[in-house]
Amino acid sequence: MRTNPKLIVGGCSFSSALGVEQEEKWPALVSARLKTQLIDEAAVAGSNYRIWRKITTHIHTGNVTNRDIVIIQYTEPHRTELYSPIQRTPDHPSLVPGDQNAQAEPYRDYGYIVKNKWGLDKNGVGDEKKIGKITMKFSSDEFDFEQFQVQHLMFQGYLKSLRFKHVYFLRGGNYSPELKDITDYPIIDCTDTLQHHLPNDVWHMNKQGHKIVAQRVMLRL
Repeated sequence: MRTNPKLIVGGCSFSSALGVEQEEKWPALVSARLKTQLIDEAAVAGSNYRIWRKITTHIHTGNVTNRDIVIIQYTEPHRTELYSPIQRTPDHPSLVPGDQNAQAEPYRDYGYIVKNKWGLDKNGVGDEKKIGKITMKFSSDEFDFEQFQVQHLMFQGYLKSLRFKHVYFLRGGNYSPELKDITDYPIIDCTDTLQHHLPNDVWHMNKQGHKIVAQRVMLRL
């Protein structure tokens, strides 16, 4: 029996449920409108590398096919991720879902994937803090964006080679880099929606912001 296409979303805290209920974030709202399964890979402190890794794995394993809808909300190009063997206690902030300072997620039987972004020098554990300081010192906005462009073009080429047609790139707030000259798929502009932000937090949307993003996405699907 033919089933509805799945909806898979990649992004950072702009698209996650930080500060709102799970059912109020825009990926959940769109999924509910479409009456389809949501594969939600939006994560607090997530990087573009995490987006590429997660979605490519879903495609490679057959969990997502070219019948499905793919929406990518890119984030700041400087963000990366790395493996860390440093153990954490169960109540460590880096393991609390939805915590704004979340910097790590469990990886298989041992270790963690650390979300390396500005702030790791303060929120990391042990040597991770040193890595955060080194990242900030040996960083260039121009070079970070050049690397992002190349990776994006390769990812886009991968999707096109597999004949993915229902792909959309969402620009959100201050997070997403410019895409108009390097993207063949539709771009959904939500760079203004952070005006609807959480109290005392101009970096993350409130319930109304997520609702507006969901409306704009539905208009393009």
